[in-house]
Amino acid sequence: MTDNNKNAVIIFTRYPEIGKVKTRLAASIGNESAYLVHRILVEQTFRECLKLEEREFKLFVFYLDGKNEELFREWIDVRFLLCSQTGNNLGEKMSNAFRKIFGLGFDKVILLGTDIPDISKVFLSKSFFELEKNDVVIGPSNDGGYYLLGMNKFYPNIFDDIKWGTESVFEKTIDKIHENNLSYTTIDKLTDIDVKEDLLSWYELNKPNSENDLVEFVSTLEP
Repeated sequence: MTDNNKNAVIIFTRYPEIGKVKTRLAASIGNESAYLVHRILVEQTFRECLKLEEREFKLFVFYLDGKNEELFREWIDVRFLLCSQTGNNLGEKMSNAFRKIFGLGFDKVILLGTDIPDISKVFLSKSFFELEKNDVVIGPSNDGGYYLLGMNKFYPNIFDDIKWGTESVFEKTIDKIHENNLSYTTIDKLTDIDVKEDLLSWYELNKPNSENDLVEFVSTLEP
């Protein structure tokens, strides 16, 4: 790590395999279509992260299921550093990822998922800027959770006693931030694609943008 390389992005995702990704979405649009949605979303997230200046930002992919490391290495840009997720639930996995990356000497670390079609370099850059004056930055999602979490130090307590996968994740995380007397700010609320309704409502707002890969794909789905 160079002296300037003090910022890190952690991406949480899994390798795209038919029948193993976006299972809630697959229940209504089928396994193959859900796989394609997942792949489009992940690749878009990767592209936006790669727009960050290489001299200032390190990029890490924390992937689920350790057996897919070789497949990931064949798929993703060499700039991404691969790590496997560890922990018994999402909170533990995120906490362990932050602990690992801060342990490498980074000053500001942001973690994001890959279910957000509107993620962009703008949101990433804004998040790092906000960490100049706040302990925590968080990006709420439409389902009551969050798609992005950033810290300027490792604050493990904000992952404690959260019921992951529920509509109260964002609210309870804010409570934890307050309990630990941390300063924070939020960035724009974005749509998290979990089920067909999420996908279609996002599509209705974005279908004029025919050059978007996800818009183009959704337009081919049967009503």
